[in-house]
Formats: sequence, structure tokens, C-alpha cells
Amino acid sequence: MIEPVIHVKVQGQDVGSLYYDVGDDKLAEWHAEAERAQAEILALAGELKRRSLELGRLLHEFIKERDYVPLDFSSAEEWLASIEDELGFGPRWAWILRLVHQVYIEEMGLNPDTVAGYDFNKLAMIAPVVRQDRERWLGEAKGTSRSELRRKVRAEKALPPKPELFFDQASHAWVYLDGRDGLPMKGLVTWLNPGLSPENFSAWVEDAEEMMGRMK
Repeated sequence: MIEPVIHVKVQGQDVGSLYYDVGDDKLAEWHAEAERAQAEILALAGELKRRSLELGRLLHEFIKERDYVPLDFSSAEEWLASIEDELGFGPRWAWILRLVHQVYIEEMGLNPDTVAGYDFNKLAMIAPVVRQDRERWLGEAKGTSRSELRRKVRAEKALPPKPELFFDQASHAWVYLDGRDGLPMKGLVTWLNPGLSPENFSAWVEDAEEMMGRMK
């Protein structure tokens, strides 16, 4: 090992007060040791992220099936708060893990190993817009800082969204989004009767517009 001292230079460059002046042989040894340590750190981090995705799956299924009810909890939030110490994190991170599983693995069908290569906070950040252009937003999540990504997502959400209809598994309801300029709130979400048939699209639209009209 390289012994620590007060002042150092590496190949003639001042790097502070950590190590002796390091020759090429010692520098190579140091570099190899650092690479091995970094590989070990990243391998463990990758395993933790893959296990976190599995935890997200279990959380999603538990909450989706409302399995907290027979445990005498009235809501998922109440249940999560009761086991916060055991989980080691709060409800916010639990919802992020659940969201990442639901959107990227369950809905988009991405491989868990692929999803584990992303920052989960960034994936949660782009969840409201990623369905519009998957390739673009997954690329943004890889190559953009959190602050810049947040700015881009906010700018995208400010635009009128394209009309969209989908079934939300968490709420067991069909969701109709209509971004036309005439609406009181662009991108307003209207929850429709989950019993309506997908063939009755016009009925969905009429019901949604009637509900939105009452809010003007």
C-alpha cells in the first residue's frame, strides 16, 4: 500500500496532502486496486437495485390487491407507515419502487436488468411523459442531470397532452386524457366507470367532456 503523508504529487501534479510522490509502478498498483474496489461497489449496487425492483413488484401486487385490508389498515399509506422502520425507507421510496415496476417492467415489458441500469428517481420523474416517446425519454434519463431532466419534464407537461385512454391498474379505472385547448385544464384527468366497455369510446368521451364541463 502507498503510505499517507502530508504533501503529495502524482507524476509531478499536486493532488493535495494524501500520498507520497507516486512513481509509475505504484500508480499502476494504486489504479488496479481502485478499479477492483469500484467494481465491487458497483456489483453490490447493481444487486441492490435488482432486489429493489423485486421489492417494487411485491409492493405493487400487495397494494393493488389491497392486502393491507385484512391486516386492519384502511389505506396503503397507513400500512406503509406502520412498517417504515422495518423497510428502512418511507412511503415516498416505496411508491417510487412500485411505480418503476408498474410502468417500466409490467407495462413496457423492459428487462429488469435493463431497468436496474437507470436511476430510479429519474425513471419516476419521467413516468408522466415516457409513454409519449419511450426512446427519447429513456435516453434523457441516461444522459441528463436530475435538475435538467426535471426542467424538461415540466416543460413537456406544460404542453397539451395528446388524447389518451388507458386502464390504470392502481385505481382499477379507465382514464381519459384530452388535451384540447377548450378544456378548463389542459391534460385534466377524468376517471371513468371501469365497467364501461372499451368499444364504447364515444361514450367515454361524452362522459369525460360532461364531467369536465361541470368544472368550468
